[in-house]
Formats: sequence, structure tokens, C-alpha cells
Amino acid sequence: MLLAKACMGSNPIPDDFMKNEFAVSKVAPSDVVRVSSLVKDIIPELKIYSKEARDTFVSELSYENLKKEVRNKYSVFLAAKIGKEIVGFLIGHFYGSVLWLDWVAVKDTMRRRGIATEIIKNVEDRAMKVKAHKIWCDSRSNNTPSINLLRSRGFRRAAILKNHWFGQDFFIWEKHLLS
Repeated sequence: MLLAKACMGSNPIPDDFMKNEFAVSKVAPSDVVRVSSLVKDIIPELKIYSKEARDTFVSELSYENLKKEVRNKYSVFLAAKIGKEIVGFLIGHFYGSVLWLDWVAVKDTMRRRGIATEIIKNVEDRAMKVKAHKIWCDSRSNNTPSINLLRSRGFRRAAILKNHWFGQDFFIWEKHLLS
């Protein structure tokens, strides 16, 4: 599920961020515990999903399952870091020269600062290097920040799924990379 909850808030901007010292890279085995902690912070607060969905997502993105993602040769598992702090992540999977994005998430206090955009740009570059011809993903139909992010990166809405996962409505998005 692609997500990006809108939250300007009154959180101060860390000095490191002002120096643009955040980087997107592959998740290392030593990062998994911090990504797992971030999952537990982010997902329960995403009210666009039902409680059942949030509970399921936290379970699916458990520490043990995330460790498997690091070792899965078909997975793309990226983290955005400011210093050693992980402030966002992406999980996706390649299959048949197509990349499916399962999750893009950014820490609540770090949203609306371009981090999700950089994560998406990074995965697009990686996908093109391995000659993927398309990226696709889903978003809740009412997740305006995700919709805006995807549109800004050139994704187009390919389908509407009514009363789908957990009885909620979703959009399917796609972006063609190679002609």
C-alpha cells in the first residue's frame, strides 16, 4: 500500500535536513530493527485504513518479515536516512520486468519535505537500470497526499477498486518507464 499522510504540524526542521543531508539507499540488515520500529510508529496512526487493515499491515511488516525482504533477490527495500536516523522507507517487488510498490512511508514529523519524492525517484532510477518497463502500485482512493505524489512523478490512475482490500476503495497506479 502506498501512503503519505499529510501532516505539516509545527515540528522543527532538524539541522541535518536543512543541509540536505538525507540519502536514500538499500536497507542493510543492520537497518531492519529501525525500519521495524518506524513501521510500528507510522502504520497504527494511518486513519485512512481500517483498524483491521492497520493491524494486518503491522503484522505483515514484522521484524522477521522485514529481515526476509533484505535477503529477497526480487525485493527493493530502500530507506531514507538523515544521519543514522531512518525517516522513510520503500518496499517493492520485481516480477516479469515490472516493479510493484508495496509501501512508501515517511515518518510523521518528516513529511511534506520531499523525502517520499526522493524515494520514488531513487526507485525509478533503479527500475530503469534493470530494464523494468513499468512501475505500479495502489493507494487508498482518499489518500490525497499519495495521489498528488504519484501524479507529480508521472503515474496515471489505471483502475478504481471499489470495496476491495478490507472493504475499502483503492486506486491502482502505473508509470511506464521504457517504450
